[in-house]
Amino acid sequence: MSKWLLLSITDLRNILREQFLWMMLIVAPILQFLMARYGVPWLTLQFPILSDYSVLIAIFLTVQVCSGIGFVVASIMLDEKDEALLTAIRTLPVSANSFLLFRLFGTTMITFLFAWAMIYAGGLTNYGLPASIAVAFLLALIAPTVTLLMATFARNKVEGLAAFKGINLVLLLPVISFFVVPPLKYLFAIIPMYWSFQYMNALDEGIPAMGFLSIALLAHLATLGWLFKLFRKRVF
Repeated sequence: MSKWLLLSITDLRNILREQFLWMMLIVAPILQFLMARYGVPWLTLQFPILSDYSVLIAIFLTVQVCSGIGFVVASIMLDEKDEALLTAIRTLPVSANSFLLFRLFGTTMITFLFAWAMIYAGGLTNYGLPASIAVAFLLALIAPTVTLLMATFARNKVEGLAAFKGINLVLLLPVISFFVVPPLKYLFAIIPMYWSFQYMNALDEGIPAMGFLSIALLAHLATLGWLFKLFRKRVF
């Protein structure tokens, strides 16, 4: 337990050392929540048509929070990668798998708390407690996905930032499926977030949603499993 606590403290110190990272981890999520809770209702009073897009606004704001946390953890790993620390980790008394899984698990849990706050208390959705937990968990899986993508394919933080912008765009692409009719909307089904968004839409419209939840979980976990193996192969 002590070695995991030490790793967590070290990661936190690395984050607090860089203003941009701790702002992405702490300040940005708080601002997103305040925007959802107070900014969007005020805007809706000014532009009532926005009330029809509350779920899409919730998706946009929450995805930004989740991907931003993934970016923070990826930045730490890119620093470690640049300094060859990730290679040295193989000599520690913990396995490479355990190290990576611990970091990704911690990332997911932190992201889940922020995502759940956005979904359950942000005021933009009316899901009950079980549904809000399920949605928050699906969206929280964005963070380890972003982390693995950046840490695997980017060679440094500059490349990582460029990759992050592209990843963010891909994550939000399935939103277009809400504005097109079949079969065009199914073109986005290859992106795991499509199924998460469809699950949220089904909850909002009061139609059976368990099928979307199951597919979304499988899609996200399969993607994470593939990225985990790819990261180990390319980096470790």
